[in-house]
Amino acid sequence: IVNGILGSGHEYATELTKLMEEILTTLKYTLQVNFNEQDIYFQRFITHLKFFTERILSNTKSDESTDEDLFLLITGKYPRAYIGTKKVSEFLKQTRSYEVSQNEQIYMTVHLARILEKIQD
Repeated sequence: IVNGILGSGHEYATELTKLMEEILTTLKYTLQVNFNEQDIYFQRFITHLKFFTERILSNTKSDESTDEDLFLLITGKYPRAYIGTKKVSEFLKQTRSYEVSQNEQIYMTVHLARILEKIQD
């Protein structure tokens, strides 16, 4: 059942997991944080990250238009979280030739901002 849901089987699941781990490692070292895997915000981020990595592996781009004002608002309000997002975007461009859309950057930045706020509490 899991293989049917994830696509082409064990290799795909392995690649998905590997990419998720690479992204989390990039974020951990860039933001210099230890993630609390029990935190609800982290769990939500992992769900987002799973679908994000599936889009990367299938080279699927979102067709949504970007709200430039929203992008500027989010990246300006959460600069530390955006640093992590930007680093992941650069990593994916270099290693996978994948351009992370501004919409995806908005979503990732918001998720990271919530995680960072929770860590600081």
